[in-house]
Amino acid sequence: MFEIGIGIEEPMRGRGYGTEAIRLLTDWLFAEAGATRVHMPTVSENVAMRTVAERLGFEPGGTIHFEGLEFVIYVLTRERWERERQLT
Repeated sequence: MFEIGIGIEEPMRGRGYGTEAIRLLTDWLFAEAGATRVHMPTVSENVAMRTVAERLGFEPGGTIHFEGLEFVIYVLTRERWERERQLT
């Protein structure tokens, strides 16, 4: 299992860089690093990253509370990743 996340400076947001970075890293983890599951936590209020996660096939797998913040843990399994790749 791998856990990933990114940070993008404000002037670079909204250009698709986050989606592309997460897609490339996730593809590499499954294809080359032998991942069976990838987790991507993000704070509940981060609509942009939640949208990226869902667009790439990640599904909400639960929430945790840490340092006063609620995080949604998005999960993508190898099986779902393979299914999604066959559709594109």
